[in-house]
Amino acid sequence: MDKAHKEEEEEEDQGQKSQEIGGTDKKKPNIKEEEETESEEESEEDDEDKTPEEKIEEIKLENNITNPTDVIQMETSDVIVEPKPKIKKFVRFALIHNTYHGSDTESEEDEEEEDEEEEEEESEEEEEEAEDGDDGVKAGAVPNNVEESKPVDIVQMPEPDVETVQPIDVEPELETSNKETDNIPTAAPVKDPFENEKVNYENRIRDLLSEKSSHEDRIHNLISDLELKQLEQNQLKGKIGELENHVLTKTWAMDRQEAEMTSAMKESEHLRNKLRRLEDDLTEYRLKNSDLTEELVRKVAEENKRKEETCDFFKIRELEEKLYDANEKIKYLEGELNEIKHNQEIAKEAENIKKADTEVEMKIMREALDEALKQKSILQKRFESEFNQLRNVNTAQEQQLLDDFEWKLREVEQSCKKKILDADKCKRDLEAQVTKLTVEVEELSKFKNAEAELAQLRTVSHEHQRTIRTITRQKEELQVNEKILNEEMSRIKASLEKEKTHIATLQAIHSREITEKNRKHQFKLDQQKIELQEQFEERLKKETLRTKVDCEKHHLEDKRVAVEHTRAQGESKLQEQKKKWEKQLQESQHQVEVLRERVKDSERLHRQEVESAVTHSDQSMLEMRRKFDKLDMSYQEKIEKAQETHEQEIEHLNEEYERRLAQCEASWQQQLSTTRTTLELVKEQMRRDTYDQIQHLRTQHQRELEEQWSRLIQERDEALAELEQRHRTTIESLRTEIEIRSKKSNAESEVSYGVKDALQKVLTNVFNFKS
Repeated sequence: MDKAHKEEEEEEDQGQKSQEIGGTDKKKPNIKEEEETESEEESEEDDEDKTPEEKIEEIKLENNITNPTDVIQMETSDVIVEPKPKIKKFVRFALIHNTYHGSDTESEEDEEEEDEEEEEEESEEEEEEAEDGDDGVKAGAVPNNVEESKPVDIVQMPEPDVETVQPIDVEPELETSNKETDNIPTAAPVKDPFENEKVNYENRIRDLLSEKSSHEDRIHNLISDLELKQLEQNQLKGKIGELENHVLTKTWAMDRQEAEMTSAMKESEHLRNKLRRLEDDLTEYRLKNSDLTEELVRKVAEENKRKEETCDFFKIRELEEKLYDANEKIKYLEGELNEIKHNQEIAKEAENIKKADTEVEMKIMREALDEALKQKSILQKRFESEFNQLRNVNTAQEQQLLDDFEWKLREVEQSCKKKILDADKCKRDLEAQVTKLTVEVEELSKFKNAEAELAQLRTVSHEHQRTIRTITRQKEELQVNEKILNEEMSRIKASLEKEKTHIATLQAIHSREITEKNRKHQFKLDQQKIELQEQFEERLKKETLRTKVDCEKHHLEDKRVAVEHTRAQGESKLQEQKKKWEKQLQESQHQVEVLRERVKDSERLHRQEVESAVTHSDQSMLEMRRKFDKLDMSYQEKIEKAQETHEQEIEHLNEEYERRLAQCEASWQQQLSTTRTTLELVKEQMRRDTYDQIQHLRTQHQRELEEQWSRLIQERDEALAELEQRHRTTIESLRTEIEIRSKKSNAESEVSYGVKDALQKVLTNVFNFKS
């Protein structure tokens, strides 16, 4: 800043000396005063046009600039490129950032040093003016002590979260007045105009991270809900198993009742067969009785013939007694037959009662089985409804998340579109103002006189430069804002697409896991049903074999008892008959000793028949007993073999069931471990993706900033070249007009000197800016 003041003072001194060469010594203070007044008016106009914030920035710049090349790196959102002739505000803005990020103690020390140096320079300038007041200097002299701009030191500012900053090359500007730097108070640092957007961007990143954590919490909640549902499913399976066991016990009891019923039916059938045999025996006895009666009738006829022949009274009496005994025997057998029929009726009634009882028990067991099946179906429907409800809740939550993301995206797009439309509108307004100003500048080509034309040219040039600065600044700000908004929109769209794909993948994985679990559970239930059916069939076979064995045992016992009973009855009957026959024989021996010889043949025949019948019955009984013993032994061996095989099968089935149960538990443990590892991998992958995305955005932003910086430098150079060309054209036109007017009137020579001096200053400024 001290160098700039020195250069301005030297230029003013040289201008004054050149004016002294062209005119009198009296006109020097007038021209200098005019220039000072003009510079004061320009500074006042600039101060009037400036906003309070720009004034604060100017004050900070003028108080805190110790080295104009110490410029920090700034973000692209804060960079404002201005044309080369008026780069003052750009330097101020950059140095405001430098002072804003720098320490307060250093700025105060720099201000004190600057004030001391300014006072020393002012005193030196006054002494030089006093010494060189009468000396002459050649006109058109250009100062050679204008130093070139030093290379810009790049000071790196601490990075925000994602954005990067670029270096800015700033050329020093020559101050036009000393009054601007004398009495300027220090001001507080200005707030970064794009800090709100940075805060909003950070808040959006935090919102996305919080949404990510909320998604992870929801996933954990869904996994815990699935585990709870799995536990409920296992409990329901246990209840179903208990109900199936209850059903099995009921079915076993029902089968036992059926077996008892079949055994009772077999027993009744056995009784029927026994009755049938007794009826057959009765018919045989009747036939024998009829044969005996016929024989007796025949013998009676023979005896009658013999009686007629011999008239033996005792023989007739004996035959009558035999007939009476035969009739008594017939009556006894008929009574026994009636008793057997009565017993058969009683057995039928007992069988009917037992059948009714078994039917009632079967009905009760069927009702219990139906109730158990209904309860099972109700539990299954309840489980399916709860599962469907949980699935619907999960789908609704996922749909709500997608709707929230879409709504947020639409909101961001609307805000970005609104900002873009506002920026376009401002741009159009500024372009209209530029066109209007250019038209006004073109209309102001005619001047009344040289002084008025020069003043008007200065004012127009200042206004034009100010408007160009504001327009370019606003244009650059709008372009930067537009690029930032476009980048933010693309980034938000990309993040939203990634979140959508991530949610879709999670939903697909979740649906696949649910279908896989349902399929496995269904397969396991089917296997358990098949195993239970096989166990039920095996147990049913065992029970049927056991009942069959019991029935056979009861049947053999009943048969043995019946045989013993019939044998005892036969023996008792035979003994009674023997006793009766012995009595009859004793009586007959006393009564019919005369007829003994005739009856010996008949008695011998009768005894032979009785003995043959007894021996036949004994042989048949022995043979039947032997057969029953053989059957009993063979049946017992078969039962033992069947029991051994069934026990082996039961042991094998128990081992197989335990092995399958262990396999199922191991598979479930493995599935749980795999699901946990997959969740950890998904979390790690998400972290890596977010980190890669942030790195990619950083590199992309760095690259875009570099491109934007190169584009800004190119536009600045083009604007400087265009302004230089315009200044040259205006200077040439002014020279030609001044030469024409100087030829017409010599009275206006003083004015021409002033105009030439002003033109010379403009040229020096142009050359300085160019350097």
